[in-house]
Amino acid sequence: MTKEAFDIIFDAIEKHRNHFSVNCITHCNGICEDGALVLLPYEKEHLESLLDRKNLFPIYRGSSFSCGFIAEDEPDCLGLDLDKKTCTYNPYVPFDCLSYPIYPHFKIEGKITTMYLLKSSICPQIDTISPLFIESAKKIWSLIFEIIDVEWMKLYTQEIDIFFSNPQDEIIYKITKGQRP
Repeated sequence: MTKEAFDIIFDAIEKHRNHFSVNCITHCNGICEDGALVLLPYEKEHLESLLDRKNLFPIYRGSSFSCGFIAEDEPDCLGLDLDKKTCTYNPYVPFDCLSYPIYPHFKIEGKITTMYLLKSSICPQIDTISPLFIESAKKIWSLIFEIIDVEWMKLYTQEIDIFFSNPQDEIIYKITKGQRP
């Protein structure tokens, strides 16, 4: 999980940014505003550099990585203010926000790790996302899956599943890595 590997991912995100068409500011009911936000490793520094701002995100320090992390109980945790129709992070929102309502769920069983990409059934814009949006999300989440640390996957799944996992969420993609012992 080197910074150089994530720079490649951040370049891919910027290349595909215009494919992500959900407009949370004008078409949202705030359903995901109460969730947690787990940034990719190095994403905090990347976004703060693009936005020319510091200390936008608190830091979570794991044993093998650190990342920006906003717990669900922090005030205005996701930066979205529906009353003012603004987002603290515009135009460079974290990838997790950018790719929503497509989100990953990681299942870790020994040395086998599977990533499921799901379409959230709670997002009011789920039926408006384009096939290009879905393909871009698949591509970038797949790149992330290849290099991300298992500890990060566990944190992400623990924090995000609390808020977004729903039996009606449709699995749109599945990828597995690792070997059986």
